Amino acid sequence: MILNDQQSFYKKTGIFFGKLAAKKIIVEGEVIADIETESLHLKPTGIIDGDLIYRTLIIESGGLLKSSRVLSMYKNNNLIKLK
Repeated sequence: MILNDQQSFYKKTGIFFGKLAAKKIIVEGEVIADIETESLHLKPTGIIDGDLIYRTLIIESGGLLKSSRVLSMYKNNNLIKLK
């Protein structure tokens, strides 16, 4: 699991497996993980496969989100920890 209070960035050629929690996540590559974040930005080349808990979400045209569970924290004040 990656726990980061700041920002995580996954480049076009990058692949990440596991669980991921950070305030801001930017994905250009492939992330196969459950994600918890304040802000997720999925770029046109980005692929996310896993559950997602987010507050703000940007998916650019071409970005792919494959998930069976997507939860918005818009009205919540605190992050919910993935288990």
